[in-house]
Amino acid sequence: MRFYEITTPDGWGIPGIHGNWAEDELDGNVQGAVFLIRSGDEALLIDSGNRVPGSDVSMGPTIVEKLERDGVTLKYLLISHFHYDHTGNAAEIKQRFGPEVLAHALDRPVIEDPLILASPENALRFGVTPEQLLADFNLAPGESLGLSDPAVIDRYWNFPVAVDREVADGDVLHVGELELQVVHLPGHAPGQVGIWNPATRSLYCADIVHYPSPLSPYPIGNAADQIATLEKCLAFGAEYLWEGHYLGAYDAPAVKRRLEHLLRAQHDTADRLLTLLGRGEGPQTILELLPEVFPIKTDLNYEVSSGPGHRWAYAEACIQTHLQRLVELGRVQRVSAAGVVRFALV
Repeated sequence: MRFYEITTPDGWGIPGIHGNWAEDELDGNVQGAVFLIRSGDEALLIDSGNRVPGSDVSMGPTIVEKLERDGVTLKYLLISHFHYDHTGNAAEIKQRFGPEVLAHALDRPVIEDPLILASPENALRFGVTPEQLLADFNLAPGESLGLSDPAVIDRYWNFPVAVDREVADGDVLHVGELELQVVHLPGHAPGQVGIWNPATRSLYCADIVHYPSPLSPYPIGNAADQIATLEKCLAFGAEYLWEGHYLGAYDAPAVKRRLEHLLRAQHDTADRLLTLLGRGEGPQTILELLPEVFPIKTDLNYEVSSGPGHRWAYAEACIQTHLQRLVELGRVQRVSAAGVVRFALV
């Protein structure tokens, strides 16, 4: 794999691509961006990139090379959220450079034990059973949704690292002469966090950038939170937007347009669902809605194994979280009959 370095006002970054097909998840073409914020001899690293066990595909050697080149004291390693493409090399970096590993309380359990994803514990910690978590998707017996195969998680995404300290929205981290603010950015992941550096007006926004998004069923994915997070990011008036994937934006008007574009995609999804449910065809399932919500292939909209077959897990989760938001707003209702969950306008 090839990785390239960009220079930022705070230090450097390694942009992270995000593949468009299921195969990309297994061969290293899903990579989380890594950023270094430096002041004097101290530094904070945001995320640790991905790797593919049993292969030479890893962002780790490139990150280590750059840290050794810089000769900085790595004070903190901030894990923005629990997804494997952001945690892949965290344990190695912690062992080699000794930073204090930081994460939000809501994502800490999975960061420390990724196999929780395949157990009932991950749903139960949000106050729902696995059955309640997946009820809206009308799964067949023995069928799963998305990353729930323990063999796949153990083989490709089991990168545990011990978290030294939990951080929350508004916490301030001192790095050299900088005062960096932790920003809670839920929606894509419950405990997703970023960094605001007021000295350079740089916002490190992790994975607020995806569409379709959210990618996990409610309450792990949350469309209302995603919308609120984008609005929150807009309010910073950032000069630089450094994203967990893609290339971000580099002046205030461009940052504003980028965030407004992402926000519009969220509202357009809700509007499209309302239009489709208002056509008079009666209550509809998520799978019935899917072809007209996403009529054209988008990033992250692909089939993944569901056990006996395949499901459009990420796109389906996106639809479900938006339907849940519309239910909470009183505009849509669930209609259950004969064991099938459908949705209709109120």
